[in-house]
Amino acid sequence: MKSLITAGLLLSSTLAFAVTESKIYDVMYLPKAGTIFGSSELSYGMYQATLHDDTVGDVGDLERTQFKFEQTAGYSVTDSLFLTVGMNYALIDQDYDPEGAASESSSSDGESDPTIKARFRLVDDTAYQFDIIAGATVATGDKKISSEDKDGNNKIGGHTADLGIQYGVKTADLQWATSFIYTRHFEATQKDLGVKNDIDAFNSLALKVDILNHLFEKAYLRSFAALAFDSSYRDDNDTKTVQATHITLGSEFQYALTADLLLRAGVTYLNSENVEVGGIEAREDFFLTFLAGANYQF
Repeated sequence: MKSLITAGLLLSSTLAFAVTESKIYDVMYLPKAGTIFGSSELSYGMYQATLHDDTVGDVGDLERTQFKFEQTAGYSVTDSLFLTVGMNYALIDQDYDPEGAASESSSSDGESDPTIKARFRLVDDTAYQFDIIAGATVATGDKKISSEDKDGNNKIGGHTADLGIQYGVKTADLQWATSFIYTRHFEATQKDLGVKNDIDAFNSLALKVDILNHLFEKAYLRSFAALAFDSSYRDDNDTKTVQATHITLGSEFQYALTADLLLRAGVTYLNSENVEVGGIEAREDFFLTFLAGANYQF
């Protein structure tokens, strides 16, 4: 009888370890201390919107296409804390077709501002995990919208700081997590045809739900839904925006080729309300992105 009880305890301990042990596909990924890890992602995005002025109605259609390569590298300082740094390089082409006038084309390209993030595991239980998340984007220059040659850049023009929490549950076949992130966007500077325009600081709140299903063997399906709100802000022209709302839906097929290499392919859909482009409201907008990438650890 004692041997059966002992065997049962050992089996339950093994199962619990299998559930809580960090895997490269985990929604709340947190590898062991000393692990170097990273991700590489290539994406293609399409944006469309109708620009609308309340006084005259629809004023034109806006289309953008975007190729982006994003690279992230990280290091686990302890079993409960990791740090990452990430950047991307983007090529963006824009076409604006105004009502009753010739269409206009412009482009933007270049590297982004670097983003630093940290994750600290406050609770690591067999039943659930609870993390604190913090981060910052460091502005390395003004955001250039356009110039005489109609070229812009890939900067945001100002610093940002993030602070949030994430709670998740992990079983052998299903994982889910929900996160709440507050972002402070500090004052930013934009340049359009050489003219500076300072944007006041504003706040963002984001709620996100992630679900990971184990499909078969090494295959997984990760889906998410996110809702974000941007507070209003003013610029140098005393133009005040209204609160913007963003809804994002996404799904990824993931395949763990090895214990240290995860291949990913997916699509995301973004819809925004009360967003302005050049001071004009963008209606019926959507941003569709197709992506392929890999996560790895050493």
